[in-house]
Amino acid sequence: MSLPRHLLAPRLALLTATLGLLATSCGGGSSEPRPSVLLLTLDTTRADYLSCYGSTRSRTPVLDGLAQSGALFENAMASSAVTPVAHASILTGRFAPGHGLRVLAGGGGDRLSGDVPSLARTFAEAGWATGAVHSAFPVSRRFGLDQGFAHFDSFDGKARIDETGKTTWDVKNLQRRSDETVDRTLAWVAEQDDPFFLWVHLWDPHDPTLVPPSEFVAGVPQNDQGAYHPIRLYAREVEYLDLQIGRLLEGLRAAAGDPGLVVAVTSDHGEGLDDGMVRHGWGAHRMLYREQVHVPLIVAGPGVPSSQRVRAQVRTVDLAPTLAELVGLPFSGPLDGHSLSPMWSGTDTADRIAYADQVNGYDGNASMVRRRPDAAFQFVWVEQPWKLYWRPHDPGKSELFHLGDDPIESQNRLAGEPEVARRLLTDLAAMEPWVTEPYSPPADIDDAAGALGALGYGGGDGEAAEYPWERVPVSEALGLEPREGEPLLPIVRR
Repeated sequence: MSLPRHLLAPRLALLTATLGLLATSCGGGSSEPRPSVLLLTLDTTRADYLSCYGSTRSRTPVLDGLAQSGALFENAMASSAVTPVAHASILTGRFAPGHGLRVLAGGGGDRLSGDVPSLARTFAEAGWATGAVHSAFPVSRRFGLDQGFAHFDSFDGKARIDETGKTTWDVKNLQRRSDETVDRTLAWVAEQDDPFFLWVHLWDPHDPTLVPPSEFVAGVPQNDQGAYHPIRLYAREVEYLDLQIGRLLEGLRAAAGDPGLVVAVTSDHGEGLDDGMVRHGWGAHRMLYREQVHVPLIVAGPGVPSSQRVRAQVRTVDLAPTLAELVGLPFSGPLDGHSLSPMWSGTDTADRIAYADQVNGYDGNASMVRRRPDAAFQFVWVEQPWKLYWRPHDPGKSELFHLGDDPIESQNRLAGEPEVARRLLTDLAAMEPWVTEPYSPPADIDDAAGALGALGYGGGDGEAAEYPWERVPVSEALGLEPREGEPLLPIVRR
């Protein structure tokens, strides 16, 4: 996968910074004590539901304090709005076209290849103890996310056939609440003698299957069937996460000792919720509007100055090289992200170009495409202040937003800004991120679509729609006069 020239320079800066850091750092074979590292991912957690990001619906004092002790990134963007795809980007520092995990259910496109360098493997090869403790099936070994982890406490799941012949899964055994996940994490850490790299995944805000204890939901309204008000429950689940994170950090800091614990907190994606329904007619994820891709990102610990708030746009793919650099490790292999340290030091204040995609049209789990045909294939390219929301299967439904004037993405300016659209689409096309044929069905008996449907993703029917792709120049895709030498990209004519 090639990138536009303006994306390559930061990689050289990262290489230079890393080589300099290796000469004096605690890693790379030095006898100096090495910090432990926690990567904490909060599933389906919007940035604007944390009080350090301005929330008034929920209060998160633990995360607020963590942000005060380190660096908070106000404008971090996820690379996908579906769990395993987004987590693969966090763990590898690569966008989905680079790491190859593109869908939840779709044969070869739903597993991370062992050939893609990962953050866990980087730490393991340098002598850190590596562990992962998870709260739900969508980050399980099934998706190839276990590479590099000596300890991988996740879910495999067992399929069963119900009376209708449908493949289903035991939901109770496919997710757990954050208090249990924290208990299991602290038990593993207590057994470690070496510094550790630990990935903890917390799930609570994703769905209402497992609710917080009664004292957290006592004031949440319920309907006649006993179901909690979804928005109020979401806020309480975020608060319960914060409480458990406090317990987790207390235990990990004690175990890490000197020289301390590096902590990175982010989310795989957000959620539409009530404002997403009003703005864009969608209250869940699998879309790429701000409510689905604006996520929290906080880094704290040794090497990170306190009380830093960074306004520039960054991406979750920037976390992997950042964590490696903080402990003095080179990250092998190609990267789309680059270290965030120049951002908190003030040597780099420029917005970073961001990318996200959803290949719902070839995802056997994405039944929402029947309700939202415009969501089948989505590619987002953000060069501040502009965001191009490209739908190659239906170019006329594509959108262009000016984020400075319209942060909630409500005014489509595609027709009125043809040259901006041409420029952004040209850059996007240079990346060649397209998927134009369905993935083969999985060869094994593992039915990921059934498991994910049981967890609330909504199982698809497993049948891939026909999309008659043809390749045309960028300008023609936009309905403009073609220009010589333009890159080609696939579209479906309507």
